[in-house]
This record gives sequence, C-alpha cells and structure tokens, in this order.
Amino acid sequence: MKRYTLGEEGKTRELAFRGRGWEGVLSHEKGESPVEGRRLGGELSLKLGDRMHRVEPVGEGLYRVDGQLVSIRLRSDLEARFEALGLGGRAEVGGKVELPMPGKVISVLVEEGQQVAEGEGLLIVEAMKMENEIKAPRAGVVRRLAVKAGDELEKGAPLLDIEAEETS
Repeated sequence: MKRYTLGEEGKTRELAFRGRGWEGVLSHEKGESPVEGRRLGGELSLKLGDRMHRVEPVGEGLYRVDGQLVSIRLRSDLEARFEALGLGGRAEVGGKVELPMPGKVISVLVEEGQQVAEGEGLLIVEAMKMENEIKAPRAGVVRRLAVKAGDELEKGAPLLDIEAEETS
C-alpha cells in the first residue's frame, strides 16, 4: 500500500492507495473510492469514484489538480509506521543525519565532499528484515561520513553530516 500526504489550502489529508499501476482503491477520511488513471503526455487523467480529475505536475511534490495547486508526498508503509512511532522518515539534527531505527548499513551511496540534493539517497540500511533508503534532509555537501557498509547501529547513531549549501 502506498501512503500519501496531501496538502492544499492549509489543510493536510492522509491518503492510502492499494492497487496496480493507475487502478485500485484510494482510502481517505470519508471511506474508500475506486481509482482509474491514464497518463497522456505529462498529464494524468484520474477518475476518482465517479468524478474525473486533471492532474499536471508543476514541480517536485507539487501538482495542479483541476486548476488548484496541491502538494503531494509519497510515503512507504514503513515510513508511515516510523512517523507513527515518532521516528520520522528523515532523521536529522542540525546538519547531522542520524539513523531513525536500529539496523545494519548495507551500502553507502555517497562520499565525503560529494554534493547531494534534498531527497537524494545517502545509504541503504537493513532494518526489520527490509532494506530502507536513508535520504538527504536538505541539499548540501557531505562533510563527514561516520559509517561504512557492514556497520550494525542503534537508533540515533550518527551517519553523516551535511553542510547546507551557501545561497547568494
């Protein structure tokens, strides 16, 4: 099941989708609705229940739905569980990135001195028998890498430091 956080006009709604491709069932605060979608070029035509909606991507996480600007964030079931436990999907304190759950580092995807974008994968960590990608909480430069593949770590262990990009 895929989970989404939908934000529009100062309101936030949680949605969950189960199905394949663009067909399935969307769960929301009022119940469930069947969903069918078709991609036409860069646009998506989405039938939700008995209503058709036009969805256009505007930027990262931003969409225009029937002419209204909406932010949408996709979360895996695992990220949703971590957030429910207060662990969050992207653990950070200042420029430090910390492990949000106990686990084993499977691979390190970055090097010290490397420029990273917000949301870019930094490490793959195995936790609860699943591989999880730890993502950059902000754009910047990796200044200190504190782990290597094979390290077994506790929740809150420092992984790396990201120095924020200078803005002129």
